Order: sequence, then structure tokens, then C-alpha cells
Amino acid sequence: MKRLLRTVAFYVVAFVGHAVFLTFTIWLKNRAEQGDSTPGDDYYSVITLLPALLTVLPMTLGSWILRRLMRRLPRSYIWQWAIAGAAIGLALVWGLAWVGLRVEGAHFSLAWQNLKSALMLGLLLGPMMFTFQPRWLPVPALGLTAALLFLVQRAFGWQTASKK
Repeated sequence: MKRLLRTVAFYVVAFVGHAVFLTFTIWLKNRAEQGDSTPGDDYYSVITLLPALLTVLPMTLGSWILRRLMRRLPRSYIWQWAIAGAAIGLALVWGLAWVGLRVEGAHFSLAWQNLKSALMLGLLLGPMMFTFQPRWLPVPALGLTAALLFLVQRAFGWQTASKK
């Protein structure tokens, strides 16, 4: 039960941290490019939050890969988590965006249209949104989220492979 609680806490913190950091990164970029927005502007809020919501499944997959990778190190530090998280996340974002662009342009028979829609909405649409943004945009959010996950692991007394 304790292990399940730690795992659930890890992925909840990953989701919340990712959403907050990514939204803040997009907000800063938009503010730098466009200046102040009107408070309560619904369009602005949706554009800022949409990538964070549509990247839930890729973020969960990236967190899972990061956790497995970092368990293999004899000692891990916060900077290792941040760099590995940014690298894994960026590879996932751009890899899934590439697949999404290929799937979007592919012709599926009528029987497979539901699968195409599920893939596009659930897994590929969020990363595809980053193809229209600067390539650096997700990097700060991914690194900060990974550093936060390091702190969660340490708070729960996680042990590395050499200590088991």
C-alpha cells in the first residue's frame, strides 16, 4: 500500500508540476512577444493551458522512463534528473510530434478512423502543438518538472539500485 501511495504521489506531482511549469513557460513567452493580455481573456487562458492538458499521456510516459532510468544510477543528483528529464521529454515531444504529423497525413480506412482519432487526441496532438513553437519552449518546464520529481523521490526515501 505504501508503494502504491508513493507511485500515485509521484505521478500526481509530475502532472501538476508539468502543467504549472509548462503553462508558466508559455505564458512568459507569450507575454514577451505580445505584451500584457487582458485579465480573464478566455482565449489567452485556453491557449496557455491547452498544451499542458494535451501532453498528459506523453508526460506520464516520460516520467515513467525517467524514474526507471534514474534508478539505474548508483547516486543521483538533482541536476542529473533535470538534464535527463529535459532530454527524455524533448525526445518524446519531438518524436511523438513527428509520428503525429505522419498519422495526420495518412489515409485510414473507415474502420480505423476511431483509432486514428484516439491516437491524435490522446497521445499525438499535444506534442504536435510544439511544432509551431520555438524548439526550446518545453525544455525549462521539463527540467523543472524532473527536478521536482527528484525532490519527491527523496522525500519518500527512495533508494537507488546500489542501496537495495
